[in-house]
Amino acid sequence: MTSNDDKLTGEYLWAEYEGARKATEIGQRAWVRQQYPDMTYGTWWGRVYRSKKAAAGYTPAAPNLFPNFIEKERVFTGDAMIVSDVHVPCTDYDFAQLVTAIADRHMRRPRRLIIAGDFYNADAYSSYRQLIKLPSWSDEIRAGEHLLHMWLETFDNIEWLMGNHDRRKLEFDDGATDVKQLLAMFCRDERVSITPLDRCFIDTDNGRWMICHGANYGINQLTVASEYAVKHQCHVIAGHEHHLAVGQDRYKRYTVVNNGGLFDPRKLAYVQTKTTRSANMARGFSMLKNGYAYVFGEAHYTDWGIWLGDDNEFVIPRQVDVRVAAA
Repeated sequence: MTSNDDKLTGEYLWAEYEGARKATEIGQRAWVRQQYPDMTYGTWWGRVYRSKKAAAGYTPAAPNLFPNFIEKERVFTGDAMIVSDVHVPCTDYDFAQLVTAIADRHMRRPRRLIIAGDFYNADAYSSYRQLIKLPSWSDEIRAGEHLLHMWLETFDNIEWLMGNHDRRKLEFDDGATDVKQLLAMFCRDERVSITPLDRCFIDTDNGRWMICHGANYGINQLTVASEYAVKHQCHVIAGHEHHLAVGQDRYKRYTVVNNGGLFDPRKLAYVQTKTTRSANMARGFSMLKNGYAYVFGEAHYTDWGIWLGDDNEFVIPRQVDVRVAAA
């Protein structure tokens, strides 16, 4: 149970502690730390105190009057493939094929794919003035449908995190459209889930990893991801910045990754129509396996012959419906 579980009323917590104290004579602080590691002693004490005040005739606490509708961060275990900044329909579809190729060769089932934000562009909902005609929203939906269908032939489940481009449609609707309705525009397969948050966590034998599409940008690669690692006290794989790099945080305690993207810069109008001194964009994605991050990029970055074989032989597993096979 967690500290914000509605079942953990003051009456319940006190009765539970009293039973433990009679059996073991354990102190309150020690018991709370042992029984509810996610709950501070102050929170526990406050709930019990308020319940005792209410029993004496004072106004009872009413947390139900102040609900919190923001869902909790999702926490997974095991391996995962992480892609980010797909920007359909402005995707490098040749490079995107490598995601499933690597998964087929190097990941065991069940296979999880995490889309770490900016799955699509949402140019139709951009607040920026457009110089040339851009793909329509229906074009983006068709491209997204195709890509998700292709990925579901290899992956058993897909987790979609929010990026700044993903939020464009939701913010344009001023919250009237929720993330599940957004997902339904692209896919109704139960193996695909979505969250309004831009991050999730994966617990491994090599420590916790945060997968995110953060809101910050740094011109120098890994600097922002390093700050995320220090703040959240874990390894980090971060999208959004369009850098591709792997290293350590400033204090050398955590591995940090800039995840690149599956975009094709040649298809992005804001990149091609203006000459700037901005950093170039790097294609890439990551595989988290046994708690370690393997980062893939273009030919000068990744020796694809090592990962995909160089024997002129394609080993293509026969397509099966994993839902039927598991039944």
